[in-house]
Amino acid sequence: MNGRVREVAEGVYRLRLDSDCGLVVNAYAVLDRGELALIDAGFPHTVDQLDAALAELGYALEDVGAVLYTHTHPDHMGGGVAAAHRWDPTEYVWEGTGPAFGDWVAHAEEAREPETWASALAGPAAAHDERILEVQAKPRYPLRGGRSTRLASPTPVAFGEVVRVGRRAFRCVDARGHDPFHCAWLEESERWLFSGDVVLAVPTPLSRRGGDDPRLWIDTLGRWRAQLEVATMFPGHGLPSSLFVPSIDRSAASLRRIYDEAVRQARGSGASALSVTRALLPRDTSRHAARSGTLLVTADSVLWALSARGELTEEAGVYFGEAAEVMETGFGCAGLIG
Repeated sequence: MNGRVREVAEGVYRLRLDSDCGLVVNAYAVLDRGELALIDAGFPHTVDQLDAALAELGYALEDVGAVLYTHTHPDHMGGGVAAAHRWDPTEYVWEGTGPAFGDWVAHAEEAREPETWASALAGPAAAHDERILEVQAKPRYPLRGGRSTRLASPTPVAFGEVVRVGRRAFRCVDARGHDPFHCAWLEESERWLFSGDVVLAVPTPLSRRGGDDPRLWIDTLGRWRAQLEVATMFPGHGLPSSLFVPSIDRSAASLRRIYDEAVRQARGSGASALSVTRALLPRDTSRHAARSGTLLVTADSVLWALSARGELTEEAGVYFGEAAEVMETGFGCAGLIG
């Protein structure tokens, strides 16, 4: 096998899918007793890579019997939509995932990545700020990769419900926050968690314009930390990890950093998504469009969330007020972050 396919657990293969936009996403193939299932399906434009990866395992797209989706973002569900005319698996999604039962392409266009609205966040400074220009210059990926705009056969699953693949039992777990339709899949006997984009090795972007909610996300982290026993976490990006709790704590700390800076500025001359990004990346203006974009959208989402709670007021994109200094109070996640 080449670097695209790697066995990461018994019968579980990480399929590395590379996008021209610079993002690498994972799909996972699960093989058990002759049954083949996927966890997520990559971008619309990486379907051929997915097919080639499966060929290394001796299979084709047409052999996939089930797909378990973690969320609706293009790098996870887009491949399934693009492959709709080439396969007919049972496609499991959390039952509240509205876009999976309708025109997925229309939904994805509405929730486009930050390059399409970064200038709106930055206001008049957009034309002169290197961070914004870098974000806007990121290569765009196509949202259409086939004839279909919908999944072929979405099947609703409730939180707590179990989907079986051979001997494997995957329980659908609430993972909302990074995408309001996010779930995860916990293989109960091995305690494997296919976690999508909830916990990554880098900060998880939270874009309210795509429906993300930092309050839901931080609540998911707290709930997982308290309730789940996980031996190995299989993320949507990056490598599997056995460091479940430390990874959650690191992710929460990344949001705390943004929260603290936003609150500090709001108590003074005012905070905006761009001013928070500038403060946290004061000289990081070269070759870091992804980091700038993540900070920009997450800072915007944090400020919006505090405004929605009545802790900040907004004037022309600048937020003022006496928001709580402790993030637990502001986001209802007491005990997670000190």
